[in-house]
Amino acid sequence: MSELPLDSSLAAFEHLVLREAEALAIWSRAAQLPDEAEPEAGAPIRLAEAPPPAPVALVEGTRAPAGMYLVRDIVAAAVDAGIPERNVRVALAEHDALGRELALAVEALDEGVREHLIGTTPRTVQVSRRVSESASTVLERLRRVAGAPPWALSFDALIGGPPTQGGVLRFTVPVMGRGPVNGSVPQPMNAFVYHASRVGLLQLHVTVTPLGPDAQPACAVTITGDLRAGEQRSIGIYRALATGLAGVVAVTGAILGSKAWGALGAVAGLGLGAALAFGFNRVVAAIGRAEHRLAHRVLTAELDDVLRALQRPSDEARAFGAAAPARSPRLVRAPDAAQHRLPALRPSFNFALG
Repeated sequence: MSELPLDSSLAAFEHLVLREAEALAIWSRAAQLPDEAEPEAGAPIRLAEAPPPAPVALVEGTRAPAGMYLVRDIVAAAVDAGIPERNVRVALAEHDALGRELALAVEALDEGVREHLIGTTPRTVQVSRRVSESASTVLERLRRVAGAPPWALSFDALIGGPPTQGGVLRFTVPVMGRGPVNGSVPQPMNAFVYHASRVGLLQLHVTVTPLGPDAQPACAVTITGDLRAGEQRSIGIYRALATGLAGVVAVTGAILGSKAWGALGAVAGLGLGAALAFGFNRVVAAIGRAEHRLAHRVLTAELDDVLRALQRPSDEARAFGAAAPARSPRLVRAPDAAQHRLPALRPSFNFALG
């Protein structure tokens, strides 16, 4: 990647300045993302669990103001710490999608609360596959496949520069009950749209990394979905429901108990109501954990289907050979008009003689 001349948009992106808290959040997120192992052509890439984050330190020569860091230095420091460059660039793109405040908030979620209410260990849905085609062919197929049903993804932005130079493509995921970005017709309901909306998956980030020599082109295509913002939203909803329900049930129990047995009954009703609310909240949390686990499985399968559709034309070509060009109808020269001259019409008259 470094041997290629830098695109102007990538050069500008490399010199963006971020605050120290943002840099730390990006490094933390990049360390969470799984690493890739290179498979055979056409096979899914096995995603290894991310190792514990290694200490990250900036290289000498940083020219940003104190407490601020250039994007290029954030990337270099992560790579020096053993984090793949693709991971840190995806983390930068996700940070851009979330915005500074939300990006910092999702990194500050309490792990104990998250484990109780969300339950799934990964905070990411990610699939990857090696496609034996050139980057230009893969990108053209990706644009066509991603926008097709049932996914109906809309291209949003290219973060950083061309995909072959570390750029990350961002696609917008349809939201249940909301029409496409440039349309008024609501998105048809399907498993992908439902579960993405359910867990708050609003964007997907795609990297296309060229592999192999020009004589045998191939690309590693990786689709990454950030689940952290949706988790934060779900936790907020669960907490509001739990607090409101506990208060309502406890107060109702106290009122009913006081009417039946006086002050002692009020205390007993308050305790019974609190116990019922606690038990109900545990049931709600269990349902929430099950829903998030199911959504993670379904979304992973759906995104893998995107990559299968991306790979299918190459598999067809290897199985059946290149598609024959469509036969055009044979054009025949029209004969001269003299050869098809109609016989002269001779009028006939039939007179009745008296």
